Amino acid sequence: MLGVALVVSRSATADRAAGETPGGLQLKLDKYWEASEHAPFGRVQLAYLSNDRLAISFPTRNRKPELSSRLSRRNGTYLFKTVFVDPHSGVVAAQHEWGDYHGSNELLSVANGRFVVIDEDAIQLYGHDVELIAVHPLEKVKKIPHFKVFVSPSGHRVYVFQPGEPGTDNVIVLDTGRLNLVAKLTVPSGLIPSVNEDGIVYKASGTESQFVKLLLSGKKSIISLPGSVSCGNVPTFISESRLVISGGCPSLVLINANGEMIKKINIDRRTLGTITPVNKSIFCTETYDFRKGNAALDISPSVDDPHLICLDALTLSATADIPLTLAHQDHVGPTVAVAPDASTIAMYTRQAVSIIPLNQAEVPVEGKK
Repeated sequence: MLGVALVVSRSATADRAAGETPGGLQLKLDKYWEASEHAPFGRVQLAYLSNDRLAISFPTRNRKPELSSRLSRRNGTYLFKTVFVDPHSGVVAAQHEWGDYHGSNELLSVANGRFVVIDEDAIQLYGHDVELIAVHPLEKVKKIPHFKVFVSPSGHRVYVFQPGEPGTDNVIVLDTGRLNLVAKLTVPSGLIPSVNEDGIVYKASGTESQFVKLLLSGKKSIISLPGSVSCGNVPTFISESRLVISGGCPSLVLINANGEMIKKINIDRRTLGTITPVNKSIFCTETYDFRKGNAALDISPSVDDPHLICLDALTLSATADIPLTLAHQDHVGPTVAVAPDASTIAMYTRQAVSIIPLNQAEVPVEGKK
């Protein structure tokens, strides 16, 4: 299986991982193969902690197994590691190994330059200088860590979804000041939810155009989309007060938190992928041409011509169009990240992380109103 290690060349003042590429930087990643069938897939994660700090996280071989401590197990074959990079210069500011690697490991940016690290049995909150601020334990279900973690657009709330009774998920909501418990909720399992500081929005079961809004108090209400919206099953908060509805067809619908439609656009002949909130003014989405394939002719489905387009959060007009590398499409995990001020975008391929200034992106695509 594939593992990932960062290749760092030495400079006079600091470690540097970047090579100059036209229009930006390239942070080179080496891949290596492990003989063991139990080696984890080389899942690389990207997270901007600020405009000047990019976290690149991945599993790395544990060369020196150690005794475990209360907060860190280091006796496994692989460790979960993060390299903190200046996206403008490519200088590596710090590196940190968090403990044994598991499929549940994740590093997510929260408010005020802080970040959380999700382990198999805890969420740990860290400050800018990688100092530990707080720890919140997580209960295992059937001794298997299985968490889905979401952060509100403001970065002030963390939602942890975990299997509960059959057909349901238990949700705990934490603040990002000290990881104090804010609320406990129960939702149907198998959701594709989105969250803000007030609660959760998810598609209502068995309906074409209705979504459930579940507040932290436990109160539920229904958001009904207008009849002109015929598809869309994935809600994404792009700010605390606005959502984008996507999925099912090449269209984006912008609504407010009360369900009132603000705008709708169609993106001709394109399938929409993951929505990436950036700030109150901009969000981005992956688009690509999806070919269904033909089982009778032994033609597999394929993804062609992937792009990342960035859109104005008020008007849905396109502000940038960036071609993506096909290699990243069959990779698991968040492979695209955008700086909070939308100055740069980081993209992972199997060989490197490319950082591109958005002001050097291609001419915007045109969406049809």
